[in-house]
Amino acid sequence: MSDSKKEQPPKPPEHVEVYFDVRDSGYWYRLNGRYVKLKKADIQLHFRSMKLRDDIYHNGIREIDWPLWHAQNKRLIDYAGSLAGHRVGMFKDSAGRAFLVTDEAGGVWNAPEKKTVEPVWFKKFIEQLLQGEQSQHFCYWLAVALKSLRDGDFRPGQVVVLAGPSQCGKSLLQAIITEIFGGRSAGPFRYMMAETQFNQDLV
Repeated sequence: MSDSKKEQPPKPPEHVEVYFDVRDSGYWYRLNGRYVKLKKADIQLHFRSMKLRDDIYHNGIREIDWPLWHAQNKRLIDYAGSLAGHRVGMFKDSAGRAFLVTDEAGGVWNAPEKKTVEPVWFKKFIEQLLQGEQSQHFCYWLAVALKSLRDGDFRPGQVVVLAGPSQCGKSLLQAIITEIFGGRSAGPFRYMMAETQFNQDLV
């Protein structure tokens, strides 16, 4: 039998996407569109369902262990978790640090539907809540912020502060803004009051 007809050894399972977290030596694996942290035994259950085997070796490493070895050598990450304005996946900053974004805001990056009818209720609500030119400025702010989020350009913008009497509609507007931007929000009150301790809300 010629060399060209010899059975070729199986290739390492490089398609199995696993990341190694240098902070706590944990593994991140993508499930149902987001990344979750799994222990070695749990993640190998998924490898077995993909037919990775114990009796095949790649460079002396069992096939079922190979994605974990590969993650430790090629897919190191410095941070994993939610990160405002970013889509699920890995990226590096200017210093070369690797960030794994584990989930993303819902629906923001879906193709927007073409609207043929003006949102009458929303327009009237905004005009009643924000008198005069304030309503127009708010709508410009909302449009620019949403476009920047979808484009991922992180352009600078103004801060919107809602102030007014109780039961006037401020909380309702805040809830609407939160839904438009993907359903995620954070409470900044204690940072505004000069508290300095770190909180996951900051990211």
